[in-house]
Amino acid sequence: MIIEINGLFTTESIDEWASLDFDWLAFDFQNGSPFYVKQVSSGAGIIPDYRNLAAAKGEKHSEECQLKARKALKTVGVFADDMPQNIIIRLVNFKLDVVRLEGNESAVMVENLLRSVVPDLCQNLEIVKTIHVSTAPDTFDQCKEYEGLVDYFLFRGEGISSSLLDGYTGTTPFLLGNDVEEDVLAVLKANKHSKFAGVSIEKSLSADQMSDTDSALKERIIRLREL
Repeated sequence: MIIEINGLFTTESIDEWASLDFDWLAFDFQNGSPFYVKQVSSGAGIIPDYRNLAAAKGEKHSEECQLKARKALKTVGVFADDMPQNIIIRLVNFKLDVVRLEGNESAVMVENLLRSVVPDLCQNLEIVKTIHVSTAPDTFDQCKEYEGLVDYFLFRGEGISSSLLDGYTGTTPFLLGNDVEEDVLAVLKANKHSKFAGVSIEKSLSADQMSDTDSALKERIIRLREL
């Protein structure tokens, strides 16, 4: 089961979590997000922006060392209705393995993005498309546009249950958002839903509760592995 962590955007937070048992590390590039990962301007139009000040100076830093130590760890870039060139710059600067699209991106946009980067900029790029689902009978119809094009869906929405997910008959594997109850995950795993691939979980948005919430999330990772 894939476990994705969202909300690590400082070297210190990445260092703290690097030893934990998760599979994907998501960098949030959505404007306005409290976890937005900034870049440093190169000051030259022909040179892409740098991932951070240390990279601009050509320095190695603990974030890069920690990530390299986790060879199986995949890095994810999270975007919403962004321009392809912005996605490509971050794909290169952050050595992204996966791009997650949270907005209203069309299948044509996804196809054009893949053609632009594979294989010239990377040998392989996995795409996750976020789908907001409801209890409506046709809620999974919106997935059809992306079948055969994206590698995973990330299903978000209130009231996601194992019975609702039984209605998903697509061929693309899916992850579930942070708000899905663990009993639902246990049922999915026990029944071996053929397309259930994992969970995407978030860090706290509240700085004054960060320590307690981090502790709870670390415990949740352990529980997820035990399902």
